[in-house]
Amino acid sequence: MALKVWWNSDADDGVRVESSDELVELLTQVSGTVGYPIMFELVDAENPYAHPILDVGVSGDRGALYFTGPGAEDGCFSWNSSAEATDELVHFDYMNNTREFPQTSLHDLEVVWQVCAEFAENVDERPAVLSWQPRRAVAR
Repeated sequence: MALKVWWNSDADDGVRVESSDELVELLTQVSGTVGYPIMFELVDAENPYAHPILDVGVSGDRGALYFTGPGAEDGCFSWNSSAEATDELVHFDYMNNTREFPQTSLHDLEVVWQVCAEFAENVDERPAVLSWQPRRAVAR
């Protein structure tokens, strides 16, 4: 399934990718060149303004995920049960806006790429590669 990937406020449109390999290659390349924690938004290329949406934050060799769609209409963060729960938040830049994620949503990039690949293969369902936590994990 084709996805649109959004991250650049200077672009008029998202970048279309046709496969999970192409997706991971794009995310790896962009996150490796920007020099700051960045967030990407992944949507169905054929219906980009509908749910589901997968947000992917990347910072160095770690990343975090946020999904909204079937089974998670209010949204949910990825859950890393071995991460230390703290009140400190992880910040990612998305189109010149800061997005906050809980520390417990951070994973090694290998896991993040697996989730992205699963989402690319079946955009209509929440990826099952890892566990998820409710959005309320980030208090505003």
